Amino acid sequence: MILSRYITKISALPAALAASALLWGCAAEEADSPRVPSQEADTQLVLRLTMPQTGNEVTRSTDRTPADDELNVSALRILIFPNDADADPECVVNSPLMLPDKMHVAGAQGDPSDVITYTFGGFSEGSYKIYVIGNIPHDDLRGIVKLSELQGVMLRYSSQLPVAGNLPMIYEEEKDATFTIAPNPTAPAEATLSLKFACVKMSLNILFDKDYTPAGSTDNVGTLYGDNGFKPTAVTLSNVTESVPLLILGQKGKVEGAQTLGLLSSGAFHTDWTETPTNADKDADIITPGPKEGADFGAYADSWLWHHTIYLPERYTSTDGQLTLQLEGKLTAADGTETTASVLFEPVKIGVADPDEGVAATDLPRGSYYEVVGHIASKKLDAGQLEIYVKGGEWTVERDTFEF
Repeated sequence: MILSRYITKISALPAALAASALLWGCAAEEADSPRVPSQEADTQLVLRLTMPQTGNEVTRSTDRTPADDELNVSALRILIFPNDADADPECVVNSPLMLPDKMHVAGAQGDPSDVITYTFGGFSEGSYKIYVIGNIPHDDLRGIVKLSELQGVMLRYSSQLPVAGNLPMIYEEEKDATFTIAPNPTAPAEATLSLKFACVKMSLNILFDKDYTPAGSTDNVGTLYGDNGFKPTAVTLSNVTESVPLLILGQKGKVEGAQTLGLLSSGAFHTDWTETPTNADKDADIITPGPKEGADFGAYADSWLWHHTIYLPERYTSTDGQLTLQLEGKLTAADGTETTASVLFEPVKIGVADPDEGVAATDLPRGSYYEVVGHIASKKLDAGQLEIYVKGGEWTVERDTFEF
């Protein structure tokens, strides 16, 4: 199997939209508006913040480039904690950051001016941990003055999954990493931080195509179905995480819950699409849906695509708790009307191993993108089978293909 590994590259906010906020640290009282730094500030920190965006310089498909609504930021907050165990635990920065008029990607990759710049003052010499969090309600973070309190914040998804336009984003230090601030009379300390999506994007595709010949078979789907068609009655994802920590700290987060989602009505049916099998080892999607056509099965009993894009919490689990996809439906007559014959497909597990990154096939790491392509390839009508192909990796990409 070929797997395209997607490496996050962060870049690009227009210089015209650059914002500057002056804040100061080492204050027990946390405020929700930018503050002017103390005139007695020991040193300053200049923070340059960039958004999730593709960093591939070669000509490529834009399928995996975050869309404008995915990059929307309606709330942005910074927390800076001293790393010295003897430091005042309330000597932190915990403040919202001013947003430019638009938080979307523009400009050339790598342009140092295409960032948002913030300046902070009042730091004592020492090492600090820095976190920047996007699209998490301020009420969930307001009042935190200890790193342990931030580590206890959970993202809960039992009633609402992540949605485009309000996707959680985060910059967090690696597990043992710190940022050192030292007094410098001529230049402030500087840090360039890259936000990453704190969720998973998944493109689900189920296809019924009588011209399709399953792997290892000499007969196409039409030979099995004849004049009959197939109409889905349920598309289900099981073992979807309900709650996960906001911070991962370089480790696999503890996940809680395993909810089941019915997705049939959330997706859309298409009568035409483009399937590019050679994209299986590239950074472009295999399936590109055509126009939406509703669900008039009388009009296309011989072929259809069901497509849905969904944003999920990350998941780290054993094989028994892995995310699974299941399809159920009924045979249709030649005119598309339902018959009484039902077909329950075998559940299929969703995930891709990445040995280089320490990702198990059961994992769905935050910031990852998965394309799931499922061809209906039943060997017998009373026990449906999906021929599944899954490719995955990090959400925004440069080409880096490997075999396993």
